[in-house]
Amino acid sequence: MVKKIFNLDFDLRPFYEDIKSDKILSKIVPKLKGLKSPITSSVFEAMI
Repeated sequence: MVKKIFNLDFDLRPFYEDIKSDKILSKIVPKLKGLKSPITSSVFEAMI
């Protein structure tokens, strides 16, 4: 359940490859490298 909620199995490498040529994202992403959006089952859980 923890793996699912925190997207631990999600591979970010394709995203990093895609943004290499983007002038804005290529400056921001290194500061947040490895950050993944958590997934929640409901809007209620997201708000909590």
